[in-house]
Amino acid sequence: MPKDLGKAAELYQKAADQGNARAQSNLGRFYETGRGVPKDLSKAAELYQKAANQGNARAQYHLGWLYEFGDGVPKDLGKAAELYQKAANQGDEDAIASLQRLSNPGSVSGESSSPASEVSPQPAASIANSSQVAASPEGSPASTRKHRLTYAPAPAFPPNAQPGLSGTGRFRLTFDAEGNVTNVQVIQSTGNQLLDQAAIQTLRQWRSAPSQGWATTVPITFQAR
Repeated sequence: MPKDLGKAAELYQKAADQGNARAQSNLGRFYETGRGVPKDLSKAAELYQKAANQGNARAQYHLGWLYEFGDGVPKDLGKAAELYQKAANQGDEDAIASLQRLSNPGSVSGESSSPASEVSPQPAASIANSSQVAASPEGSPASTRKHRLTYAPAPAFPPNAQPGLSGTGRFRLTFDAEGNVTNVQVIQSTGNQLLDQAAIQTLRQWRSAPSQGWATTVPITFQAR
């Protein structure tokens, strides 16, 4: 059967309208990423909330992410932590990693215990720098032996960061089979929470070509000019 994200969204909507928590969560992810439907973070938050109220761990994790970064909802780290904790209590590994990140901003964490296969993309030229950031990942939109990144924007320097601020960090990205980033974990902090959050928020937008779930570690350097 040919892949049809629009049809999938339509079927998820029918199930979501009947109160199916998994369908609500999946459809929320569609609206968050703009797959099969126009991107709408407020709609994604609404669907995640409905599924989270029924105890769906993935919805709790994704809704926590929206609250952590203020996407589609007002930024609320306390609410984010609460939702991450609920998902973590059900064994959600992404939520556990996110709780660790919130609890220890600027700290160095261990490698993810995600079952996704480890892949080290071939070194390539730096992705395009923003006006104030140099970002040099181990992966790039260039083809690799097994996986291919299709969208890899460089993080922007936080506008509210102090002049002269710089730092280098390493971030572990976990991709699902559809090529969406499901988790960004700080392996080595930049040494500044603003820089870490700027990197995480942008890396969350990265996309790869559909394949089996996989993970990679990306070094990011912020250098004020």
